[in-house]
Amino acid sequence: MPEKGTRVITEVFRELLKMRPNIRITIAGEGPDEKFLKDAFKGDIRVAMTVYRAEDALKIRQEHDIAVIPSLCGEATCLSVLEAMAAGCAVIATNMGGTITEIIDRFNGILCWPTNNSIVDALLRMIDLPEERLRMQKRGWETSQKAFSTQLWKSRWEEIIRQVLDVHMPLTFQKKGNI
Repeated sequence: MPEKGTRVITEVFRELLKMRPNIRITIAGEGPDEKFLKDAFKGDIRVAMTVYRAEDALKIRQEHDIAVIPSLCGEATCLSVLEAMAAGCAVIATNMGGTITEIIDRFNGILCWPTNNSIVDALLRMIDLPEERLRMQKRGWETSQKAFSTQLWKSRWEEIIRQVLDVHMPLTFQKKGNI
């Protein structure tokens, strides 16, 4: 889907492959732009296309050093960012929507503008500065475990539900264990 940044990332990858011909790129997922992407990189053995099941997302990401989320539109929470962090990838994402609440720029990932130059610059930084990439990979993983773990989300939602029930439900109903 173009709003996911597929057209932008195609140009970014073309430019990056010229600048760093020894890299390998995997484009993961499926959607309306799948044929466009396959045609754009047809015959280039440095670019692989893959489709995976949701339950395999972590495994696929663990095979890579860097994850790029080039969205042109915002999402409340970008699960791709969190999955990439949990897999130990250095994350580069456009500063659209929820990514700004998940990534602290240059601490646990890189936030960039949804433009070719901004994304290319971020990718070159992660490729050319391995110590910085490793630091961001580590901090991203720590962020995914401490701030966005499933257990933490569950406990926060349970607390919100308890607070709502305390305000809106009579105490006698709660005491009978009917909640």
